[in-house]
Amino acid sequence: MEYDKFPRRDGEQHKKHAQEYANRESKERDEFFTKHSARWFELVRLPYFDPVRMTVIDPMHCFLLGIIKTQWFNAWIQTNILRQKTAKVDRELDQIHKLLSTFEMPSWVARLPDQVGYPAGGSLTSDEWKGLALVFCPIAIPLIWEEWYPKNMKRHEKENESWAKREQARVRRLAAGKAAQNGKDEEPPARPKDVPMHPDDADNFLNLAAALKIILGRSINDADIPRAKELLNKYLLGFLEIHPKHVKPSHHWVTHIFEQLEDYGPVYGFWTFLFERLNKVLKSYSTNNHGDGEIEISFFRAFLRDTELRTMLTNLLARTSESDELPSAEDAILYEAVKSIIATDSDTRGTVASLASEIDDIAQQAGTRFSLSLAASSSLHLDQQKYLLHFYQTAYPHAHIVSATSYSSSSPNFLGSHARFHNYAIVDGRRIVASDSRVYAPNSIIQAEINNKRYVGQVHSIITHWQKGVDVDICLLEVRWFREAIDFECRHWTRYPELEIYFWDFNKFLDSMKDGPSRFIPIGSILSQACRLKVMRHVEDPKINKQVEKPFWVTIGLTRDVQVV
Repeated sequence: MEYDKFPRRDGEQHKKHAQEYANRESKERDEFFTKHSARWFELVRLPYFDPVRMTVIDPMHCFLLGIIKTQWFNAWIQTNILRQKTAKVDRELDQIHKLLSTFEMPSWVARLPDQVGYPAGGSLTSDEWKGLALVFCPIAIPLIWEEWYPKNMKRHEKENESWAKREQARVRRLAAGKAAQNGKDEEPPARPKDVPMHPDDADNFLNLAAALKIILGRSINDADIPRAKELLNKYLLGFLEIHPKHVKPSHHWVTHIFEQLEDYGPVYGFWTFLFERLNKVLKSYSTNNHGDGEIEISFFRAFLRDTELRTMLTNLLARTSESDELPSAEDAILYEAVKSIIATDSDTRGTVASLASEIDDIAQQAGTRFSLSLAASSSLHLDQQKYLLHFYQTAYPHAHIVSATSYSSSSPNFLGSHARFHNYAIVDGRRIVASDSRVYAPNSIIQAEINNKRYVGQVHSIITHWQKGVDVDICLLEVRWFREAIDFECRHWTRYPELEIYFWDFNKFLDSMKDGPSRFIPIGSILSQACRLKVMRHVEDPKINKQVEKPFWVTIGLTRDVQVV
């Protein structure tokens, strides 16, 4: 499981063995394959083909359906490290389900089944395994270990004390010459089993999650590789120590991922999500029990029907959006309805259409990075005007913009008191929705890097504002920035900045005029969306010199391109 510990196979030698395999009689081939692990295949004819270096180990199957599934199901579920509830007591799995039920995630993040870990939760898709490894478990697993490992150790100590008392009583009875009823010596009581939870298991999992955050990124730099190697190596060796019975060939195969990244680039270019999604799309078509060539016709007819419907809706959408006239209420409703139909027409993630869309997104990043919903013009509240003025005076000091209530003898450039308000914005294909709810705002949590510091906040409004002295209309987000928690013990996560996990005081926000970034930021300043979870922790209250339970927010970022720290 360490890098470069096995002798490397030679591609040319493998091709020679493949040719020898082809030249042998059929009855000799099995023995030859057992000895050299080589068979003939047509690609051997290509002079540039290296069958060793160019054999790709699929990251989706190897990492998501292999390593992650082994860690979760084989190492944690089947061994009862994460236990199901009893008739009266909720245990580790149920605590995970409670956290999952309050987890605020954008709509594009794969949802885990409510009963994940139970048979009723069913099997997970690759998307769900990815979400479990990169979004949910990096927060939940350390919290579970923090709460349940001490409980399990305390229970184990009591069981050991009880066992010791029973054993001492048995020894005394034997010393007194008291035999069991059957005349034989009394058997010693069974010793309590060791606590299945290993104290380092949660930290070791974070090594894997941080490594995958880099390895599975949309882009990767050569400078990122050493950090990813270090994290993955720590995880593999840690897994070997903690769960030696569950080590599988995948744990060695993943060590070759870095050569593949060097040869083929990011995993998005060669993993098999595309083929798996296409299989899912094909399975969704009704074949009417056709066979002997008819099934292809059924597939093609269904494909053409979907294509014609999508083309018709797309053309209708284009005519509506390209019109220079202000749309009527009926047209606005039709516009939103058509957009919804197109968005929910089919699951295209991983299909050719989705792949083409991703390529277009990358090509257009230098131009338009976002789109906006239809807007309604409205006046700005006084607080909004105050924060908007602060933004303009900081970002555009040359415009000399002043409040509408200011008095000046010269010709003042008053702040515009009206703006166009949007329900949502789409940034890099992800929908950000304005929300003022402090309870549930899954599509409204964003993060930004401002003055070399990470901030996370909730988008309260999305506006387009025109101001005299500024060349263009500016699209702005009104963000209430969370206040960093200073009394939250976060030692589990500080070593893994790649995971973008941060802790905040519950329902507490920065004052943008005093200690925080501007309340209004350009929409292009967003780093990514984020997920949010409310957790309860016991902290020391200095006023009463006692531990009290206090709520916190914890967020995890969803950047596509990880910056290695």
